[in-house]
Amino acid sequence: MKQVFKCSSMHVWALLKKSKNYKSRIGEETITELFQLFLSSMFHSNQILIKSFSKHQESQNGADWDWWFISDSNKKYLGIRIQAKVISPDTEEYKVLHYISGKQPQALKLKRSSVKDSMVPLYALYTYWDHTPKLRYTGEKKEYFGISLVALDNILKLKKNKPWQGEKETLQRVSMYLVPLYKLLNKSNTSKSLPENIFDNLKSELNPREGMFSRKCPRPGVIDKLPDKIMHLLRIDGDVEDERYDQLLDADRVTLFVETEIGTEIGRAGTFMCSPHRCALRYRLFGNPTSSQWQNTAVRNTEPPRPELGGAVFW
Repeated sequence: MKQVFKCSSMHVWALLKKSKNYKSRIGEETITELFQLFLSSMFHSNQILIKSFSKHQESQNGADWDWWFISDSNKKYLGIRIQAKVISPDTEEYKVLHYISGKQPQALKLKRSSVKDSMVPLYALYTYWDHTPKLRYTGEKKEYFGISLVALDNILKLKKNKPWQGEKETLQRVSMYLVPLYKLLNKSNTSKSLPENIFDNLKSELNPREGMFSRKCPRPGVIDKLPDKIMHLLRIDGDVEDERYDQLLDADRVTLFVETEIGTEIGRAGTFMCSPHRCALRYRLFGNPTSSQWQNTAVRNTEPPRPELGGAVFW
């Protein structure tokens, strides 16, 4: 899964670079939809099931996307509520990072809804730059910052300390808080479930300040009972186009990452699984490298080649 997150970030970086080169703006909604599609179609772990759902109407809680990491056998569950924002590649500003919906800051709506639903609130920033800013992670490939996570508390801190009024924020002020998406899976303890490992990485990598893990409010984290709405989504199988599931989605989108085992009933719901051979085929369809390069990548489960900028399709 770590390699899929790395590849996703590289694709977003490439899209934003292309956007700048051709002076054609691409919005966060489009990138999020492509990212969701990429996760659903390209994921090739034989122990993780991916199921994604999209809402037909606009969400009211300030969140773009809910992620649930599920280990049903261990009765461990972790929800992450994500607000996505995209940088403007030409000015290197997140122009609506501090968006106000009506009279309410979007960040505060995100915090309240996350605490209510026992979920971790995060920002996912779709990012690109020409000149490297100050970073906490100095040894990383810049493309890995294509999808960067920032703790909600740091977003609120930036707004509080802003020397001007408005919704935009510069990359230079945000850059020290950027954490590459794949860090969610940076360390893995085999004695722990997927949700527990994700939560451990969240605490160590995002280093949230007062708020999310403080005594001032309930601490979102790993829970032992999945919300009924999400349990129902988990049971939906096959074509979901005709399912009336809008009322089950608290965010615009919901993606379930289900830890499973080969041979279990849920593992055999194979429409969402991807063998190395099928993964290689899909890579060949969406990428420029030769089929042998992609197939070797999938079989060895190593890092995919960098996305080619000359192709018309990035996903």
